[in-house]
Amino acid sequence: PNVGDGATSKQIADRVKKKDAEIVKRHSNRVHIGPADTQIYEVRDGTSIAAEMAKNFVVWKKAYKGSGSRVAGWDIIRTRLLAAKEKDPESGHLYFTKRARHHIRVIPLMQTNTQDSEDLDTLLEDHPLDSLRYGMTRKFTLLKRKVVRM
Repeated sequence: PNVGDGATSKQIADRVKKKDAEIVKRHSNRVHIGPADTQIYEVRDGTSIAAEMAKNFVVWKKAYKGSGSRVAGWDIIRTRLLAAKEKDPESGHLYFTKRARHHIRVIPLMQTNTQDSEDLDTLLEDHPLDSLRYGMTRKFTLLKRKVVRM
């Protein structure tokens, strides 16, 4: 937890391609380019993680990290979790399957930031929640809304 596994950019790109292929095969869905933290675009030693992954045909959209985006993202997540808990038919819900093991593992451990009660303590392991936040705040213009009856 919170240290990664030491994989190279190429190894991660290979994992992403494998997972995308599994999704396409299992669900017959096209995989859309997802958001990634903007830190992967920082150039160090003449290249960036994003550039190295692109060499392996894995590309990302830059996650939106504008002013107030962290707090707004956490609010979206909390709002959707609460709507799911209360079975609010008017609001979007957020659910996790058992395969989202890292999200399920870290969500109960998260604490608010002592300096800003609207934000989370980023000294804790927040990487799974950052990925969720980037996905939740991304504009899903290509996806259609689907009504699910409970």
